[in-house]
Amino acid sequence: MTDITFKFTHEDRGFCRTYYRSIKTKRIYCIQNDGSFGVDKFMFYPCSKDGEPIYSTEIPDKSRFDKFILPA
Repeated sequence: MTDITFKFTHEDRGFCRTYYRSIKTKRIYCIQNDGSFGVDKFMFYPCSKDGEPIYSTEIPDKSRFDKFILPA
């Protein structure tokens, strides 16, 4: 069993993002759809305190999330 690392906080449909908070560090992360029309490309970002993505990194395994929700 893998420990849950990321807790879902909310979804921002306007920016195609779902936000998570690290349980351990309290840092904010998001999954954002960076694809174009008809093509999904989901990226994982640590975010600034304002919730803005900083740089992309590999999406952790789904089991690390309390709720794994891809942005709509």
